[in-house]
Amino acid sequence: MKSLPITSKQLEILKLLYKFRFLNTNQFKSLLNHKNPTRIQVWLKDLVQKEYVYSNYERNKFGQNTKPSVFHLLPKARYILKKLEGCDYSVLNKIYKEGQRSKSFINNALFLADIYLSLKKQTTSEIKLYFFTKVDLLAYNYLPNPLPDAYIALKESKQTKRYFMLLLEEKAPRYALAGKIKKYINYSESSRWEENNQNRPYPATLIICPDYPKKRFITKFINEHSPREPFYLTTKNTIRLKGIKKDIWEKVE
Repeated sequence: MKSLPITSKQLEILKLLYKFRFLNTNQFKSLLNHKNPTRIQVWLKDLVQKEYVYSNYERNKFGQNTKPSVFHLLPKARYILKKLEGCDYSVLNKIYKEGQRSKSFINNALFLADIYLSLKKQTTSEIKLYFFTKVDLLAYNYLPNPLPDAYIALKESKQTKRYFMLLLEEKAPRYALAGKIKKYINYSESSRWEENNQNRPYPATLIICPDYPKKRFITKFINEHSPREPFYLTTKNTIRLKGIKKDIWEKVE
């Protein structure tokens, strides 16, 4: 299948969708930081027409035309992305099923992109932000399994603060959440991180819970296991209300 030509900015759009999986119109405006938002709309519309990208926008559906459109990659985009260094074939193959993702999955992907944009907005010229999604972390086989939803590093002068971020799914049963957290407790008590990172300090683990009942459950579970490293918990609603700030995290150890 012959790929139709696209601009460098449109290629950037494809790479952003590869990284975050789902993005909406407003997020693209912030991510691309272009002085003319109309141009972004033109690039997106062209990618949709060329069938590289899917948009959920429905002009005639009541209420739909007042919300930002949500985009994801279509299989045709694989022919472009597979030629780029760093694009993993296992991720590219997931594009075939992007249209079948649950609403919870999509919402979490959009929420993670909002977190990145919030951190980017708060970062000053003295601090460098590194933000890696699951897609970016596939090459590092010493990281916890399952991979964190994001690995974040904030570098300031000679000091770097590192974080694993877990964004728990709303409909996941409690036993599944407990199993996931137990794997991170076990990993924190192993030496895999130190052995592969020149004994750099272990990242703080940030857990974003879907609601307060699950936060209470996870807090109790962590307390019962008394991990070597501390965990920090908050809820999605707290982030929505207050943003990503230091005072939203409850330390559990």
